[in-house]
Amino acid sequence: MELSIVIPIYRSTKHILLHANAIIDTLYAKYNSFEILLIIDNDEHIEEIDELNKLQRQYKEIRIHRLDKNYGQSFATLCGYHLAKGDYILSIDEDMVKYIPLICSNSEYRSFDVYYWFYDKDEMYTSGTRKIFSNLFKLLLHRLYSFHRNSTFRIIPKSFRDKILNKKYIFWNTDIIIFNNTKKVSGMQFTLNDVKDDESGYNYLKLIRLALETFYGQNIILMNFILALIPALFVLLASKKIATTLIAYIISNIILQILLFLSLKFTNKTIDKIIKALQPQLI
Repeated sequence: MELSIVIPIYRSTKHILLHANAIIDTLYAKYNSFEILLIIDNDEHIEEIDELNKLQRQYKEIRIHRLDKNYGQSFATLCGYHLAKGDYILSIDEDMVKYIPLICSNSEYRSFDVYYWFYDKDEMYTSGTRKIFSNLFKLLLHRLYSFHRNSTFRIIPKSFRDKILNKKYIFWNTDIIIFNNTKKVSGMQFTLNDVKDDESGYNYLKLIRLALETFYGQNIILMNFILALIPALFVLLASKKIATTLIAYIISNIILQILLFLSLKFTNKTIDKIIKALQPQLI
């Protein structure tokens, strides 16, 4: 099979229901064989589940799978990677599916381990506060780490999929996982016309957790050194002694590094966690 398309679905299904016909017609013109995998990350909030089932019956290219609970977008994407049969695997948010035909504009992605379609995320924000925090997050990320530009609209080859799924990870962030396993990254810019963040399933608490996981996933040891400052600060306020504070900081670092080692040692491989999450698989 030439192409697999992975679409994590949390709440909204209106975009795939609206654009499925046009997307499939466009893909027929370029690909002899392809599939569209809809990964249901939380079916409790999906009212259009019957409409999705009708879509699956209408097109042999569409397959629907659900996870046993809500895991988040990144893990749902990795589950789709596992299920994908295509030589290349495209992943994209549900509210952006109308842009899938952009993949038909060239075949440059075949030369890289990951190829992104970039867009200006500032165009998405309806909240000024969220826009400020997003830009601050990106500024810190690029200053602290050599972080590639990225988006949720990306394609990887099957061989690279096999490489990343056979490793262990503490945190699920698709782009961190990708960047930690390859330097062969490229992409192209496009204009995002009508996608807004008010349909996002992310609240501020989830966004803060995602930011922490991103920083942690990029450099776990450095984050442990930073987090160890928190108990050390409490010791300093309580004891007023530099030597005691330094000892507390060192002990906190040691404990965090041990916890990191144990977490990596005893966690299952990503592929094993995915298989467990995909039961039952087919709707």
